[in-house]
Amino acid sequence: MRQAFGRDAVDVDMIVVDASGDDTTSVPVPRWVVALGFAYVVVLALLAVAWSLLAPFRAWAGSSVNLVPLTILWWGALGAVTVSFDGMVRHRHDWDADMNLWHAIRPAIGAIVGAVSYLIFLLVVEAATTQPVTTHGQLIYFLVAFLVGYREETFRALIKRATDMLFTSAPPSASATAETSGSPTPGEGATGSST
Repeated sequence: MRQAFGRDAVDVDMIVVDASGDDTTSVPVPRWVVALGFAYVVVLALLAVAWSLLAPFRAWAGSSVNLVPLTILWWGALGAVTVSFDGMVRHRHDWDADMNLWHAIRPAIGAIVGAVSYLIFLLVVEAATTQPVTTHGQLIYFLVAFLVGYREETFRALIKRATDMLFTSAPPSASATAETSGSPTPGEGATGSST
């Protein structure tokens, strides 16, 4: 924002007062981040057009030779681009420059977590049923890929918890720890009686 004082023009940062009443300097979303987001949308749209118009592309991208169909990667990337735009809108006045790289690689992360979620979900569905998945049943895979691409942070936390459960030993129970350490368990006083 430019403000004139007499004959001299001075650049002045816009000051925003947040909910706590603190003054903060406003930092807008860099234009290149917004442009990159729109470029991702254009690429995804072109891939969708190629999918719908070009039968050879559709046959290759959806073939059973691929472990994960490209449509799953597409939906994961779309979810990631969608949440990226959400972040740009929510933080349009308080942009954190540390997030620039995150927004640049977001579609790749969305595609990766979409693919992993597809494999996990496919494993669970195949373990639970003996019937083949129909075309309409495949829509759930696309939805899962989109949602995980959109909320990959939640998915990563879930994967971390599952990995920790699989590869670490169970912690001792609270009562076993209290008995061996001599310290009271929650709800007991120093003498071991209930408080």
